[in-house]
Order: sequence, then structure tokens, then C-alpha cells
Amino acid sequence: MFPSLAPIRALAVAVQQLYGTSVLHLQTVWVAAPQMPGGVGNVEVFALIGAAESRRCFAWPTNAGEAVVMLASSGINTAEDAVHAFYSEQTTTSPKVDLAA
Repeated sequence: MFPSLAPIRALAVAVQQLYGTSVLHLQTVWVAAPQMPGGVGNVEVFALIGAAESRRCFAWPTNAGEAVVMLASSGINTAEDAVHAFYSEQTTTSPKVDLAA
């Protein structure tokens, strides 16, 4: 049995709304991080088509029904980097998008 694609689609829509660009899902990465709800989770990697800010982003849902979206940058190259950067005190103001919208 295949896993549901609904969470990936919801995250893709959230990224599209946030950056106003088309996205392409590249991969799902399983990340173990004590800061994440449950200590582990899937992080979705998307290509941002035509976006000026970055070529890739990393997104994952929170327990509160929001999507966390982190742009790839010189300090954020992997899904693990994105999770650790988000949960550090310096970047907790990163965009969150309501997945129910």
C-alpha cells in the first residue's frame, strides 16, 4: 500500500501561496530531531520554479496544523539543516502557513 500524497500536496499548496511560484516535489527526507513533534518526521523538499529567493525549500507540518517552510541558503543545504535552523532561537520567525487554508 502506498502512503497518502495529501500531506505533500497540502505542503506544496502552502509553498505556492507563500512564494507565488510553481513548485515541484523533489523528495521526502526522514529527519530525526528532538525538537520536532514526536522527535522524528518527514521533511518535503521542493524546487521553486522561477523564484528569485531560492531554488529549493524544505517544508514540514506542525502539530498545530501549520506548515513550516525554510528556503535553502548557504547555511541550509539539507532537510536536517532546515529543521535544526528552524528550531534554533535565531530562526523561529520563519514562515508558517496554515495548512487548513
